[in-house]
Order: sequence, then structure tokens, then C-alpha cells
Amino acid sequence: MDAIILAGGVIPEELRESLDTTARQSANDERALLPVNGRPAISWILDSLRDVSAIDRVSVVGEKQTLELLPQWMPEAIGLSAQNTLSANVLAGLDAARSESVLVMTCDIPLVTSQTWEAFLAQSGARGLEAAYPIVRSEQMESTFPGGKRTYATVMDGRFTGGNAFLLPKSCRGQLEKVLETAYNARKNPLKLAALLGPGFILKATFRRLSIADAERKISQILHCQAGAIEMNDATIAFDMDKASDYHTIQSTFVKRGKIGERD
Repeated sequence: MDAIILAGGVIPEELRESLDTTARQSANDERALLPVNGRPAISWILDSLRDVSAIDRVSVVGEKQTLELLPQWMPEAIGLSAQNTLSANVLAGLDAARSESVLVMTCDIPLVTSQTWEAFLAQSGARGLEAAYPIVRSEQMESTFPGGKRTYATVMDGRFTGGNAFLLPKSCRGQLEKVLETAYNARKNPLKLAALLGPGFILKATFRRLSIADAERKISQILHCQAGAIEMNDATIAFDMDKASDYHTIQSTFVKRGKIGERD
């Protein structure tokens, strides 16, 4: 299976302003190069993929300096130039992939491990899903990262935040091109998600009668494949670095894990 790391874009302004001079210079404003625990953020993502049994090829859709440095971290990885939108970056990765099923992730979740991906792929496979998206309950997020602020969507099944990864089939490329950007932007907002799914879902979302199963059925119809949400106990898949507080939480978590620049 191919894995695609979405490594385009720049560091959010709020986060950039919180960095010291050395950190700003080493990142060169590229999001993937944000220094985390003594190393660029993307290097932790690459590490997390090394021992995943299903992954045999990794592509990085990134900015200029990220791609220039890529051979230092994973010489065999494929470098692809970043496009202007998330959906264009995903499609560029899909077009370069050799496998029908592709694991896609962002570069700003450096706490993930190989176990994170093994669990996500195992649950997706057990359900026979061709397209899958990880979600994490608010209780699990708050237990793992006390004080960390996330955006949650409330549905009949509970309160969830969306993860920063997808399992996608290449055969759905045409349908994905139409809905991917909208779906990603709506991932934490049930009203926006309802608008994407159709008028009949808006009333359900308004009165919190929208269920995960409702969304799964509709997305499966849109993509013409079996799609579903995977509830994860591993909250690291949903803890990204959009804000300075997120960054400092991730830094302190690495300190608790062990030595600088090393995984536990």
C-alpha cells in the first residue's frame, strides 16, 4: 500500500509568532519543517510509517525545501511538488500511487506511531471499508491531552473530533475531486457536513439527530464505494499543530516520552 504525506503549506501565523528565532529559521516557514522535539515535524511522520506492515511505498507532497531534505530522512520516499489546495495535493498523491488503496495523512501530527496506523488500517479492513476516516471521542481526547482545545461535532453517537488522515481508493478519484475539499473543511462542523450530504441532513444536524451511520451511508453513495468512520482510541491521530498551545502540548508530550530527538 502507498502512503501519502501532505506536507505543503506554511506555518500558521499564530504558531510562527510563538517560535524562537532559531526555530523560525530552521523551519523556513514551511509547515513540514516546524521543529518538534529537536527534529522537523515531518521526520516523525516518516518514522511512524517505517514499521507499518501494509505500507511499502511513501510519497511526500511538499514544498521546495522539504523535498530537498527528504532524502536525509527517507531516501526511498517519492517527492511530489505541493499544489495550491488540499484536494489538489491529495489527487497528486493518488495519481502517483501504485496501490488501489492509499493511506493519506497530514504532516502536523508528530505524535503518531506505527501502532496508530496499524490500528486504523486493521479496523478499516475488519469492516471491509474502501474509504475510511478516523474520529476520536471528546472524552478520549481530553483524557489523553488534558487542557488541549479541540473543535468537536455533536451527533447522536456522541461528541467527536476528526482525525488528520484518510484511507482512500484510487478508483474513486473522480468523485473525490468533487467533494474532498468540502468534506475536509466540514469535518468538525455537523451543519457544514449536512449541507454536503444534502438538504435532508440539515434538519437532522440542527436538532442533533444526525448519526455517524447516516453520514456513512451518504458518503458511500457519493463515492460509489464502501465508506465509514473509524473510532480511534489513539488520540494522537487527531492532535495537530494549528495553534501555539497545541505545539507546546506536543513538545511537552515528547519530553515526557524520553530523550530529545528520539521516540520511546
